[in-house]
Amino acid sequence: MLQDETVADVNAYHTWKPDWLGGSLWMVEDFDRKEIGSDGEHGLYNAWVLLNRSYWTFAHDQRFSEETTADLAVLVDGYTVYPDEIVEELVAHLRLGKNLLSLHTDRDVLEIESSMIRRILDLFGLDKPVMKEENGFAVISIPGGSSITLHEGSWLFSNLRIPLPTVAPKEDETETIQMLLKAIEFAR
Repeated sequence: MLQDETVADVNAYHTWKPDWLGGSLWMVEDFDRKEIGSDGEHGLYNAWVLLNRSYWTFAHDQRFSEETTADLAVLVDGYTVYPDEIVEELVAHLRLGKNLLSLHTDRDVLEIESSMIRRILDLFGLDKPVMKEENGFAVISIPGGSSITLHEGSWLFSNLRIPLPTVAPKEDETETIQMLLKAIEFAR
């Protein structure tokens, strides 16, 4: 099967999506940290499975290719210190006119030089970015029409707050799930 170019081409896989899906998400992950696929308390495995029900979702440390990227990149948090290569991939994603959602990230992230968000803004030359409030989210405009949306709060979407895919959510968990889906839709 791998001799068939339509099967072997990874870009075809990344850009294809069923009509019923809402778009594609790039869950940015440094494979040394493994937060998204982790079933630990602070992992986001349950959120990952939830998002896969509605979006063409990938967890990876890089964009798909020079020409393609997901509709929205999602960071587990904006504080984590990632390798330069991942920062550069996110900058390239934003330069393609795509957006970034940073979960679990308060506005103070702009004051932390080593944070992912600060490093991205520095590469755009945005020492003092304009931040506005929209629908309860802090939004930073990026030259070229992209934006970075900050979803404030500490580990709201961890496995402690979103149930296993095989368990019906309780009322408070349903609210958390709706909050995550609202953030994704807003940031796209």
